[in-house]
Amino acid sequence: MRITIKLYDAPHDRLLWGNSYSLDRSNLRALQAELAVTIAGHINVAPVPSAALRKDKPPQANAAAEELYLQGLQQQNANSFGKAIELYQRALGLDPAAAQTHAGLAYCYGRLGETGQMDYADAFSHQKEEAIKAIGLDSSVPEGHIELANAAMNLNWDWVTAAREFSQALRLNPSSALAHERYAIYLERTGNFDGAIDEVNKSMLLDPVSERSFNEAMYTYYFARRYDEALELHRRALAGGILKAPDTFLLGDIYAEKGLYAKSIAAYRGDGITVPGVHVLGHLGYAYARSGNRPAALDAAEKIRTQLTQTGMGRYEIAIVYAGLGNKEQVIF
Repeated sequence: MRITIKLYDAPHDRLLWGNSYSLDRSNLRALQAELAVTIAGHINVAPVPSAALRKDKPPQANAAAEELYLQGLQQQNANSFGKAIELYQRALGLDPAAAQTHAGLAYCYGRLGETGQMDYADAFSHQKEEAIKAIGLDSSVPEGHIELANAAMNLNWDWVTAAREFSQALRLNPSSALAHERYAIYLERTGNFDGAIDEVNKSMLLDPVSERSFNEAMYTYYFARRYDEALELHRRALAGGILKAPDTFLLGDIYAEKGLYAKSIAAYRGDGITVPGVHVLGHLGYAYARSGNRPAALDAAEKIRTQLTQTGMGRYEIAIVYAGLGNKEQVIF
């Protein structure tokens, strides 16, 4: 494999540095670390600690596992978490000692739980298990620490472990947009909304064309009750092509909190044809309840209850519908 790298001063369209490398593509992860250290040396900056630590580790021998990992990462970045898990599991069948792949699995399980696509307890337990495996195999991989921190928050409300693991991840790679994004969630949940907004702004600077970075930032502004700023970020992301389509779930949440229930319900319903998943259905039921449409809210709750019987998912979603109805007894489900 031959790679040519050029570093430009974009405002002045001036080439600062460039070089070409002939490299072995059988170990792309080691290649990334090698290039990071080499380029950092040429432009007189220090590589992040995690890159320096991994530079001298023995290369991964299984090129087929590496290829499956990269395919899984592509699906993960496209929010196709189920497909990513399948690819990661196939990669681990060939190379069970790949820490980065275990970390990828942990991320996907966590996201399935957070988005209501998998039972919360199962998803976060798998997230924790895979994160611990990743750290045990290679403690210099920051993503393992990020996912253990997430699992500690989601599964056990273990703020001490979460803070420690986020701190370690950021020490290993202070330039990790993901670490800043997820640390922002920790800060939200512990009530430090100003700190959370600082973290997501860092993330967008580090990864300015990432859909994930913008999504996390929009939700952080939403949780901080800065609804108009969240809507402005959404507008910017759509205008810049970072979001390929409106985030109707976020819009539904924002409009509900602004008291614009008709717009909220329209956003949650989307095209009116696609059947909403249980997570969306819970928020839709909440919007119906807040708008005064009690029959529609109860109908949503009943549909969620059916899903709960079939899949075990939906307790939180039923609770928020009844919270919207003001029924405190049913909220404790």
